[in-house]
Amino acid sequence: MPNITSMFLLLAFICLMTGIFSPDIVIKWGIPHLKNRKNILITFSGVIIGCSFLYALNENPMISVTEAASSTRSQSSKPLEKVIYQIGEVGTLHETTLELNSVNQTEEFLSINIVLQNHSDEVLAYNPYQFILKTNTGGSLVPNVDDETTLKAGELAPGDEVSGTLIYTYPLDEGYSFEYRPVATNALASITFDLEIEALQVVSQPKVMGIGDMVTNESIDLQVTKVERLNKTELSTPKKGYEYVKVDLMLKNKTDDTLIFFPYHFELSDQYNQKLKPMTSLIETENLLKMTEIVSGGVIEGSLMFEIPKNATNLMLYYTLPTLFSKETLSVNLELEHEVKNTLTPSLSFNENWLFGERLVPIELENMILTVFSYDKVNETTYSKAKDGKSFIIIDVQLENRSETDKNYSAYDFKLLTDKGELILPSLTLIDNDHEFKSGSLAMESSIEGLLIFEVDDFDTQLSLIYSPSQWEHSQKLVIPLS
Repeated sequence: MPNITSMFLLLAFICLMTGIFSPDIVIKWGIPHLKNRKNILITFSGVIIGCSFLYALNENPMISVTEAASSTRSQSSKPLEKVIYQIGEVGTLHETTLELNSVNQTEEFLSINIVLQNHSDEVLAYNPYQFILKTNTGGSLVPNVDDETTLKAGELAPGDEVSGTLIYTYPLDEGYSFEYRPVATNALASITFDLEIEALQVVSQPKVMGIGDMVTNESIDLQVTKVERLNKTELSTPKKGYEYVKVDLMLKNKTDDTLIFFPYHFELSDQYNQKLKPMTSLIETENLLKMTEIVSGGVIEGSLMFEIPKNATNLMLYYTLPTLFSKETLSVNLELEHEVKNTLTPSLSFNENWLFGERLVPIELENMILTVFSYDKVNETTYSKAKDGKSFIIIDVQLENRSETDKNYSAYDFKLLTDKGELILPSLTLIDNDHEFKSGSLAMESSIEGLLIFEVDDFDTQLSLIYSPSQWEHSQKLVIPLS
């Protein structure tokens, strides 16, 4: 609020300007003793000079400016209070939280596992270069190792979180601090963690898996046994400037349930980090890995074929687990070959849902009576011939409906189990058009008999017929050994 001196000074200045241009107006405002312009100017000039002198004495603006500048400098020089968090704690900045779960140290790398969460109402952009490793000697490092587990740049919607690993190549030092600097905040604002060198969990550098190694997790074992580069196959030639890579591998099911493996769960990458899917056409199909179902403890063996730029390097094979709830990926370096000490072997196991019977002995499941009469192994039928190295297994079966309603049946209620644990569906090959077991509806108290045909490898000798009218994973199944 202005003081009285300022008001008089402003009023005198206005009156002075009015008197300069129109002294008669001033006289009419009630100052009759001022008869001319000279007296008016002298009077109000004196008022202005006097008020200015009083204003200078009372306010002293130079002192005020100096004091204000001094106060500003003292406030800016006051250090900001900064919270230093420890491993395992959750750091907070504005509406962002950062949790540092673990820190692992090897001879060359330091990896930090984090969880970043956005608690604001706006989208939060983030990238790995916002996470800085600071050494006690004053160095600042950003993540410089990229693999499948490392944190990638992205955006967090309100309420979302992201987790990942940051890997640094670091010089030996006595200690470190770890900082996260959001893009939208002041450069001095950060979430800081203290990494005491004694507190770091020192771990040995993980072995890089290559050809011959068993790559494993809780669900499967994967082993690449051989890798070949080919300029052509019997049926096709690669594009100009390209070549084929053939990967022989084995997979084992370590779960308690059956698993289905698809060739498109595999990818191959090269030095340009381009991801390639296996080829499925225009190449020979002998031993080519296809969609395969195997029981617990079962092992499948097959080949994958990829078309890659000629002389491509840094070849890596990736396998993503076939589950809806996991994105876990196993990797194999195809340019690193180790001695093959052991190969995967089957160890089949069956839980209480698998019911065993005998050939020629009727057995009941879900009001259906199954009888397996005979089986035969042949190389050809009336209409077709088995592929090289394979044979047809023909099985004579009968189903009888003991329920009080009609029951549907299908040839695909049956599968053939090999000694390696692979489940094979019936072949579409016709036998003679009269005796094949087909699909239909079976009236109560009636039966149907027919022939099932399967194509198997010649070396598959321990075979069993599997019957399950329900296709649910945990439904009961009948197992009838054929030999």
